[in-house]
Amino acid sequence: MSDFRPPATPLLRGVADAGFAVSGFPAAVFLVTVFLVTGFLVTGFPVTGFLAGLATPALAQSAPSRSAPSQSAPSQSAASQSAASHDARFVGRFLGQRSTSGKCRFLSWDMTRSADGRFAVTFYNDSRKTRVRNRESGTWWSKGNLLFLKTDRIATPDAYSFRFRDADTIEMSAVKRDKSADCQADYHFFDHRVRPGLGV
Repeated sequence: MSDFRPPATPLLRGVADAGFAVSGFPAAVFLVTVFLVTGFLVTGFPVTGFLAGLATPALAQSAPSRSAPSQSAPSQSAASQSAASHDARFVGRFLGQRSTSGKCRFLSWDMTRSADGRFAVTFYNDSRKTRVRNRESGTWWSKGNLLFLKTDRIATPDAYSFRFRDADTIEMSAVKRDKSADCQADYHFFDHRVRPGLGV
């Protein structure tokens, strides 16, 4: 079994290299010196705090400042683009229906699109809107000449090309839909705005 031999410190090597003889010092002074030097350099106590205090200013000057990354707020341009994607002309309550002689099963609906990008729609099996088929809600936005409706819990948004015939009438054509849609064919229809107190 070999004895533990801590590595020689630069200070002790310097003392040895300078030719100091241990026998030239009183034994008590030598032992105290060895104990203090070994304690300071091996355990770091109690010189650690002192050395750290001396080193702190130098480190503070040389080390780059590190601040926690901050989450910047969305830029004004990004917010403007988001707002522009919700064309105000689509906001409001609209009534519409499929053609009775079209490629898809007849449906009528009562659709409300809000300025915050949400929509709610009720589908009916009849044109008088007395027999509810189902209700859906989700998000809407427009891009270019397309209106997108993404129903909650449905993976793919439906897309409709559009043209405003006037402020209250939108001509639309279904051009893209999720595979869960009841009709996979393209079809044409009109949405008519409902004005409060005026009806369709």
